[in-house]
Amino acid sequence: PYIPHREEEGYGLNHEALRTLAEQGARVVLTVDCGIRSVAEAETARELGIDLIITDHHMPGDELPRAFALINPKQPGDLYPEKMLAGVGIAYKLAQGLVRAAAAKAGGSSPIMGSDVLDLVALGSVADLAPLAGENRVLVRQGLQVMNRPPDRIRREGLRSMFLSAGIKPGKVDAGTIGFVIGPRLNAAGRLESALDAYELMTTSDIYRAGYLAQQLEVQNRERQALTRETHLRARELALARDPEARLLFAAHADFRHGIVGLAASRLTEEFYRPSIVARIEDDTVRASCRSIK
Repeated sequence: PYIPHREEEGYGLNHEALRTLAEQGARVVLTVDCGIRSVAEAETARELGIDLIITDHHMPGDELPRAFALINPKQPGDLYPEKMLAGVGIAYKLAQGLVRAAAAKAGGSSPIMGSDVLDLVALGSVADLAPLAGENRVLVRQGLQVMNRPPDRIRREGLRSMFLSAGIKPGKVDAGTIGFVIGPRLNAAGRLESALDAYELMTTSDIYRAGYLAQQLEVQNRERQALTRETHLRARELALARDPEARLLFAAHADFRHGIVGLAASRLTEEFYRPSIVARIEDDTVRASCRSIK
């Protein structure tokens, strides 16, 4: 797995990461939830001899990247009926296709079932704010059933440890639990440090490692909450000092963190019902997160 460091690399595909992966011997790179607008990065992958498979649910731009394969129901001409799958839903569809093809070759046997990962599909769909209608609703409903099994039947050690550290009652998990309790804790890792800790928590089979990682995410989430409050108040002060009646709220500062500015912008928009932009200033570059109203 490779997850870009938010502070150092930003979001999604980047040229340096592709070069690093190529140097390490990677010949196939599979994206999740990113890449449909990475036209230049796809060219870098081609130059490096990497087969780039893009799975993404975002809207394509005018030009599609020249990748080995593009899996996105929103691209022109795509016939898949459900257009609102989250990034995790698209990845799940690819996994389903690979597993079915492998099972067909093996005469019907399969090493993995869809229900083995539906808990992850539910987590990602709700945390990414996918509309809970159509196929998303079915996937999340089935994933919640997996997550709400009796504790001794929950196979994912990371989930059991998170339930314990966050005070979640087994069997009581719903979309609200994911959106307001589990999702923020998983996201805290990538907002402050490396998101690989959250990935490891969801994949480890070591009960002690899972317990340690769950506690670490708990601490990081509290730090994230404090930073969000601090950034929101500072951004509010800067935006209102510029013009209290402005139709658009804007705040930029060198001390703001990339993983927090989007949360601060969301809070400004919720508080004032105006579009908000919160940005971090870096030398000659300003990188921002924006939130709008209906």
